Amino acid sequence: ADTKFNYVGALTVPGISVNARFGSSIAQSDNSRSILIGAIQANSQTVNNSGMVYAFDRGVVKYIISNLDMQLILLSVKKVL
Repeated sequence: ADTKFNYVGALTVPGISVNARFGSSIAQSDNSRSILIGAIQANSQTVNNSGMVYAFDRGVVKYIISNLDMQLILLSVKKVL
């Protein structure tokens, strides 16, 4: 099947526990610029299993495509804290 998107990389949080259930909930903005990813069993600085939400923003990037034969465009991902 033909797809419009290719896998480029994974959104991760350094130091998060494997038991935090990162990815248990996901939401994106209407323009797909931002994504929120929940980890329902992540530990905060004061409470265990309190849950956390991580926000990722791809930023504003301008691309000028001069090669119309180009089939893959890689977009950068930037973590916002």
